[in-house]
Amino acid sequence: PSIDIVVSNHPAFWAAMFAPLQPDLIISCGFPWRIPKDLIDLPTYGSINLHPAFLPKGRGPGSIAWHLRNGDPEMGLTVHYLDEGFEKGNILVQRTIPIYDEDDFESVVDANLVGAFRVTKRATPKMLRARTGRIIYISSVVGLTGSAGQVNLLPCKTGT
Repeated sequence: PSIDIVVSNHPAFWAAMFAPLQPDLIISCGFPWRIPKDLIDLPTYGSINLHPAFLPKGRGPGSIAWHLRNGDPEMGLTVHYLDEGFEKGNILVQRTIPIYDEDDFESVVDANLVGAFRVTKRATPKMLRARTGRIIYISSVVGLTGSAGQVNLLPCKTGT
């Protein structure tokens, strides 16, 4: 399987870039930029985000690191619709992920990603679960997906 990767510094052009693909769903995970409304509104089934904390309490970046720093025995995972607000869209599903004494940042990230895929599978329409839908993954996590017919949008830093 192959995957197309789009790298762009121009959020104002993203919706026009992806419109010809006629996406059914956009899934955002670990993406550090605000996604423009015209791109959020593009897919048939909407745009969702995977956030590694319970919302609304765990809003913002660095959620996993804060869970570890605070010695939390568990963390949350939230799948929610994207909207113009930052992590303020309607919540589809939330899940608790345990944090064990032997866990470190990497193992908690791995557990969160596994949990995210399981939760997303439950939160998406049946047609998409059958992998017949056109899904755009917007992520800064390289290698997050690997199925044909999917596109990653990666942010690009300017300069050296």
